[in-house]
Amino acid sequence: MLKGRVYRLDEITQSDINSMYELMAMYYDNLKKENFISDLEKKSRLIILKDNDNQIKGFTTIVLYDATIENIKIKLLFSGDTIIHKDYWSNNDLAQVWIKNALELKKGFDEKLYWLLISKGYKTYKYLSAFYKEFYPKYDKQTPNFEQKIIDFFGEKFYSKYYDKKTGIIKMNKTKDYLKEEYSKIPKEKLTDKNIEFFVHKNPLYYKGNELVCVAELDENNLNKAGKRVLGI
Repeated sequence: MLKGRVYRLDEITQSDINSMYELMAMYYDNLKKENFISDLEKKSRLIILKDNDNQIKGFTTIVLYDATIENIKIKLLFSGDTIIHKDYWSNNDLAQVWIKNALELKKGFDEKLYWLLISKGYKTYKYLSAFYKEFYPKYDKQTPNFEQKIIDFFGEKFYSKYYDKKTGIIKMNKTKDYLKEEYSKIPKEKLTDKNIEFFVHKNPLYYKGNELVCVAELDENNLNKAGKRVLGI
């Protein structure tokens, strides 16, 4: 079982960074270390998952942004690079640590907090349906105007060169890292899941590193049964 905790960026060592990069390189092609480090330096926190030997076997990077949508001030919690070693895909506490951290963070301000997630793999997109009632885009509901404006705000501000407003996709087209073929393939039986089927429909060139921009409100009332269960409520 991988156990995780939240770290500030200034708490991690060069050795940690090397281990994180090597882990990412196991699963991604076209991963340049200078780009990995540059992206990491723009974040403020990380959740790092370690095994019983204190070795890094997973992580996700985090940064908090301010935004104003329709004259309403909100906060965006952005997930950056995220990876878990395949031996622990179903044996880690990332979801629990992530949700607890987000709800704890939310106590520090009055604005609504939204999770801003970009997904170039179906496993990442599935985190949304696994733990949240409402998230967008989704297969069975039109994205509300407010949430769509959040998506467009993020895409245009941080990925203006690549963001396609019509589709909500950041079209990297292999200019950045992308999943190795063996990990990007989606088993046919997985496509019976309506959420995964929708992800492929919305982001058909995901295997080229194209990212679907997604959003979900981070609030205890938006957690589904599984989300509440990981918190023990």
